[in-house]
Parts: sequence; C-alpha cells; structure tokens
Amino acid sequence: MIGERAARIGLLVPAGLLCALMVEAWPVTVDDAFISLRHARHWVVHGSPSFDAAEPIEAYSNFLSVAFAAGVLRLGGDPVSAAKALGAACALGSLALTFGLARRLGAGPGHALLGAGILSVSTGLGFWAVSGLETALFGLLLSCGVWLLAGERTSPWRTAAVLLLAALARVEGPVLVGAAIAARAAVRRADGLRVRAVAHEHAWVVALAAGYSAYFAWRWHHYGHLFPSPIYFKRIGAAGDVFASHTAVFLANSWPLVFVACTAIWLAGRRSWIALAPGAAALAIFATARELVLEDVSTMAWFDRYFVPVLPCLVAAAVAALAGAARAAAGSAPRRAATALVGGFLLVWQLLNPEANPLRMLARSRGYPRAVAVRNVPTAHYLEQRFGAAGSVVAGDVGLLGYRFHGAVWDLYGLASYDRTLRHGGELLPYLRELLAREPDAIVLCFSEKRDPPEPCHHAERELAALPEFRAHYSLAAEFGRTDVPSAYDVIFTREPAL
Repeated sequence: MIGERAARIGLLVPAGLLCALMVEAWPVTVDDAFISLRHARHWVVHGSPSFDAAEPIEAYSNFLSVAFAAGVLRLGGDPVSAAKALGAACALGSLALTFGLARRLGAGPGHALLGAGILSVSTGLGFWAVSGLETALFGLLLSCGVWLLAGERTSPWRTAAVLLLAALARVEGPVLVGAAIAARAAVRRADGLRVRAVAHEHAWVVALAAGYSAYFAWRWHHYGHLFPSPIYFKRIGAAGDVFASHTAVFLANSWPLVFVACTAIWLAGRRSWIALAPGAAALAIFATARELVLEDVSTMAWFDRYFVPVLPCLVAAAVAALAGAARAAAGSAPRRAATALVGGFLLVWQLLNPEANPLRMLARSRGYPRAVAVRNVPTAHYLEQRFGAAGSVVAGDVGLLGYRFHGAVWDLYGLASYDRTLRHGGELLPYLRELLAREPDAIVLCFSEKRDPPEPCHHAERELAALPEFRAHYSLAAEFGRTDVPSAYDVIFTREPAL
C-alpha cells in the first residue's frame, strides 16, 4: 500500500506529464479566446465589457475571465500570456484537488494518486489549460467548491466565495454549483439531520445567491437579455438533437470513466453524490447544445472544452469507487486483482483512445495558430489602416481579427449578436440581408482552393456571396494567406462608393 507521504511525492509524476502536455500546447491560442479579450479591451477603453464599442453585446460566456483580462490590460500586461499562465496554474491545482477530493470520498492515497494520473492524461486538460480560455479556471473553482462541500464541516464564507467565483466563471456555472449544493443537502438529510438543521447548515447559500443575483441583475440591465448571445446561438436550428450533442460525444468517448464514476453511488458512500452531481448537471445541460453549430469544424465542436471542468469530480468519484470495491473484496485476491485491472484500464484508455486524449487535439490543432495568424493578422492590419476605429466589418472569424481591428465587427454567423437568434429566429438569409443593409465598409470571407474556381469555405459565406446585394455593392480589394493556407485564406471585399 502506498503511504500518504509517498503518494503526495508521487503527484510530481502526473504533474510533470501535465506540464509536458501544456508546454507542447502552449503555442496554440484558440481564436475564441480573443472574443473575451475584445470585451476586456472595450471595458478598459470604453467602460463597458461589450463586444461592440457602441452597442452593448454580450458575446462572452465567461465573465470572470473577461474581468481578469481587463485587469491585466489595465496594468499594462499581456492578457494572452497571463490567461495561459493562469490556466496552467489552475490545471496543476486541479490535479491536487482531484487527489484531495478522492481522499475525502474515502479513497486511499494510492487510489487518489491514480486519480491524479488519470486526470493528467484525460480529455484535453493540458490543451485547454493553455488555450487562453477559462476552462481550467472554471474547473479549479468548481472542484475546489466540491472539495469544500465534501468535507465533514464546511467553512461557510470560504465555500460561498469559491462557489460564487465558480458561478461567475462560466454561464452554466450556477447550475453545476447548485447541483453540488443540492447533493450535499441531500447527503446531510440522508445522514439523519432534520430539514431545519440542514437549512441552518446551508444558510450561507443565501449570501451566494445574493452575490450572483446582483451580478445577474447588472448584466440583464446592461445587455437587456436574460442570457449571453452564445446561449441563444448554440440552440438555433437543429441544436436540440441529443445524438449530435456535446453530451453524446462525451459519453461515446469517455464512457468507461463515467460508468466507473457512477458506481461510486454504491461503492463509495453517499458523499460521492456531491462529486457526481456537477457531472450529471453538465450532461443534462450539454445534451441540448449541438456539437456542430456552424455546420463546419470549429472549436465549438470539441466536446472536451465543455467537460474538462467536471473531470476532477468524475475522476475522484471513479477512484473512490475503485477504493470501495477494493475494500469490499479484501478477502478475495481475484476480486482485488479485477479492481486493480479496472483502474489500470481507465488510465490506459485515456492514454490510447484517440478521441479522449489531448494528443488528438494537439495533432488536430498543431498548425492552427499559424493558419489563423497568416490570414487574420494582415487582414486586421489592412482593415485598421484603411478604416480605423470608425470602420465597420462583417467577418466569420471574429476572434483574433476582432481583437486587432478596433472598429465595429459584425459576426457573419450571428454568434456575436442577438439579431439572428432573436430577431430572425435562427434564419440565416434574413440575417445576412440585414448585415448588408447596414452597409459595412468591408466583408471578410474565408476562401478555399479546394474548389475550382475557389469558393467561400463555409455555408454562411457562400450564401452571402451569392446574394445580389453583395455582388452589386462589393468588390475584391485584397487577400491574405493564400500562399500559406490555400484551403482557408482571407479575401476582403470593400463597398464601392455610390454613384
């Protein structure tokens, strides 16, 4: 049996492996991260965390990260490097919390160390930690809150503060946090406490609810909508198809982990409910979010991004279940060997399954930063030099391009606006015609040489290019990235002056 001290020293192994993955993934900054940075810059420069400098548009779903980036910008720092460094620290913190949560759920030091190992090679933690997004930060805060809830006694104000930050880190945070709190209340009730005693023990939830309510009231007043625009956007069209959802993809590629974690209900005791509740809530939430919203490959099609935050809880529950099975089979060597084999299988599965391993994403995205930069950086420079902050542009890639161009950016797909989802009910053509009616100075389309002659890459871009209004008023002005990335280069069309 591995002792506590040896297991804690052994954490250096998964930590080292995770660091190696993060070093390998460090050059990749996902384009969506720059959407948050555009909000942060507008917050610092114009006093409003909005995607557009003139109109309040909430195109982010990670308020805490936007606030962090705004603070870095205010201090004169580099928000991209700061976001990556924060994510890396949070990922390493999640390893420690997985170990600690597993111990609180009844796992021994050896099984808890196994849990840290499984997490270090699990679906994308190392990749998303340094992607520039909030994934690792949300995962750390959520797992820290669950770790506090799983203790024999909770520190009311500390627990309320951590869970409030978790609720502010992601738009679905309040649901996952609420599920964990409800599970703890159910555990305490099942332990024999009266309803009044359970309510008194969880009185701190009032402070948590008050804090989040104040934030929600502010953002509802400021933006004028109940939810951020990505929430409306990700449910347009056929987004309700459960079998094409993030949940379905996650279950298909991580079912051994989920299956073993669920056995914790019987093998690890009632306290495991607290760790399982956020995972169950996440499965329910993302069963309504379609995997391929844009009808093309995008970062929104990577299920890992949405389930990485609940992995520490699921992994801790899984190894706690293994520990419970090992205790139950104390007198049976074959059963103990079978339990050890299951633990080894979980680790090997994460290492070898190409769809559940971060190496898949590294291979898939290794050329991503260069491909985005060689077209979007010169495109943004061209637009900035020609139109400046007073200009307006329609584009499909609104991340890096939107961050480097200081004028108005209207999203071709409707992700960074409420118009397509609320005004046009998700219909694309009326939305595209409305964009053209605004008479933007330029339209940036992604073209591909895979077709002869070259055509726009994506469905929405092809639809816009086919509209008579576009052909009548816009002409080719410049293109960037064709030599380097012929399958996805930028073509800029500018509006012709009226005769």
